[in-house]
Amino acid sequence: MIFTFDKGIAPDLPERGHGFLVKARNCYSGVLGYEPVRSPSALTAALPGAWVGSGAFRDPTGVVTLLAAVSGLGLYTLTATTATNVYSSAITANWFFVQFGNLAIGLNGGAPVKHNLTTGTAAVLGGSPPNASMGAIVRDFVFLAGNSTNQNRLYWSSINNAEAWTTGLNQCDIQDMPDEGAITGIAGGEFGLVFQDTATTIFEYIGSPAIFLRRKLNKSVGALCHGSIAQHGNSTFFYSRRGFYKWSPNEPEPVPIGRNKIDKTFRNSYSITDIRNKMRCTIDPERSLVIWSMPDRLWVYNFENDMWSDILYPGIVGITFSRTASITLEGIAGTFSSIDAATPSFDDPFWNAGDPLLTFAYSDNKLYAFGGANNLDASLRLPNLEINEGRVTHVRSTKITGNMLAAQISIDCRARLGDSPVSVSSQDYRNNGELPIRCSGRYLQPEITILGTTPWSSVQGVDLAVSGGEAM
Repeated sequence: MIFTFDKGIAPDLPERGHGFLVKARNCYSGVLGYEPVRSPSALTAALPGAWVGSGAFRDPTGVVTLLAAVSGLGLYTLTATTATNVYSSAITANWFFVQFGNLAIGLNGGAPVKHNLTTGTAAVLGGSPPNASMGAIVRDFVFLAGNSTNQNRLYWSSINNAEAWTTGLNQCDIQDMPDEGAITGIAGGEFGLVFQDTATTIFEYIGSPAIFLRRKLNKSVGALCHGSIAQHGNSTFFYSRRGFYKWSPNEPEPVPIGRNKIDKTFRNSYSITDIRNKMRCTIDPERSLVIWSMPDRLWVYNFENDMWSDILYPGIVGITFSRTASITLEGIAGTFSSIDAATPSFDDPFWNAGDPLLTFAYSDNKLYAFGGANNLDASLRLPNLEINEGRVTHVRSTKITGNMLAAQISIDCRARLGDSPVSVSSQDYRNNGELPIRCSGRYLQPEITILGTTPWSSVQGVDLAVSGGEAM
């Protein structure tokens, strides 16, 4: 009897009676089924303190600069071998970044900081902008919010000038949100999205004198924090008090993407304070993934097939979006013991300068990519299966559907759901793909483990060879 993994995970559902997985760990939903996540490999030198934000920015000539913020120390440029301070700041809050032309703008609740991507210098953003903790680029304007003295106020710059902030001059203006409280996040593009705790408002450009037309999309769903927001194309993903959501212009209201799947499990795992202070979100466009990070764990959603998984790796601090940078042979020698020891292999897209790259900050204050030589050990767990209703089921052997060289399976067997399980594990993985295992129970819960030390590329399901037994 074949059980497929084509619905993703839904640990929020009851422990039996559905076709979802209850766990898909250290793998992601892809076109081949669930696919492996490679082990981490360090990309940068260590920062001199705790990472509180980073981003990669490409100047008009194509040169990529990697910026990272350190709690209480300020802004640094990062390479494989060095971390260089370019702006000192005693602020310990999270940093977020936006790019406007040749300027990478860092925001941390104080005065916005600009880093000139051509000259490599950093300073306070010109034009006397407001203090801000969040920003977005909307058409030809810089949007700012998160001023501690005006928490419900939105600011935008003069048109096509990130360093002009005189209200009433060249379309620079402010807008106070009259209800729903403080602004909790903003997103950009052809229009601006302004989030509050329980509301989402769209700002559409119409020119002078009104400049932007404000229209409320929803009065019950907002973003819990700016760090929960990421955009891909015209879609915006975010985390609300009500769970994970997606919105795009062809949808009248935000669409729940975690309801009855992972919302309850996520909400029970963290406090509201931890989510506000520690959540980060980014897009992996190559694999159609949006990824939310919390310490030690990544929550992974494939927006093409509406399927979830997670990555558990102790020491992860936060996920971030980056780009691959040009690297010389000298740079490789400074990072690895030899060219032969460089990871990943030189035919990997990692070495294409300027390509999008999923990176994360680790507890050793370095940035890493999932580009190591091996895969992480992956595990996929089904719900409790009652194959012969009201009767015992005997399992004679199993086969895993997928492309791999080694795997293990264990099955928890129960007479009643409330009983402690009797766990039985397979002993070997035969050349014909069979995993011999013998066990019996009314309720069977299989879990597959695929070891990362052996190559594998996909897993789609499990086939249990079973027979019916006596009634319970």
